[in-house]
Amino acid sequence: MKIYAVHSDRQLDRNDFEQLISWVTPIEQDKIKHYRRWQDAQNSIIGKIMIRSILCRRYQMNNYTIMFKKNDYGKPYILNKEDIHFNISHSGEWIVCAIDTKPIGIDVEQIKLMDIDIAKGLFSSEEYEALMAIEEQQRLGYFYDLWTLKESYIKADGRGLSISLDTFSCVSNEGQWDIISDKRYHCMQYDIDTGYKLSVCAYNNQFPKTIQLMNLEEFLVFIEGSK
Repeated sequence: MKIYAVHSDRQLDRNDFEQLISWVTPIEQDKIKHYRRWQDAQNSIIGKIMIRSILCRRYQMNNYTIMFKKNDYGKPYILNKEDIHFNISHSGEWIVCAIDTKPIGIDVEQIKLMDIDIAKGLFSSEEYEALMAIEEQQRLGYFYDLWTLKESYIKADGRGLSISLDTFSCVSNEGQWDIISDKRYHCMQYDIDTGYKLSVCAYNNQFPKTIQLMNLEEFLVFIEGSK
């Protein structure tokens, strides 16, 4: 299992963007170009180039032979590569990717002020009670702990938001998190940035100790070399 991250703290200029987007399929290009916000389009193409560069480097794949499909719930997978599972997430200035031999999900969220009361309609009763039991100044961070853990779980499961978020619980136990559900999954959180929360959920329980930071130049080197 590996966890990768890119810090996108600047806007790509048009030339850089066009260079990156040329490495993905026409269908992917069309979807990216329909984003309303430039930041979303930029993060999306970086995420797509990130997974392609990882596949080229770790598995000696050729970029032009990589084919992505989606399951019935919209989760992408690599055609004819049943032993490679991946997931991508992006928020604010961070784009992250998790990859393993078994199902895996990842979620990063930028912490923003919000009405914590929405948790009552989103989370399980156990989670909501735990959230309300802690000191008020800590609730926002705890909310995003729960949110990213639950998002990473439903992404690892592969059914996404077709799973109601109140049908399973994330429980904190002496600094560790457990997921109480009908599926056997493990979870881990990583400190990526003071203003963000990052959670990973996986079938395997072999989480790396650290995140591997990457940059755009690395992407282009690996993909260019995979021709």
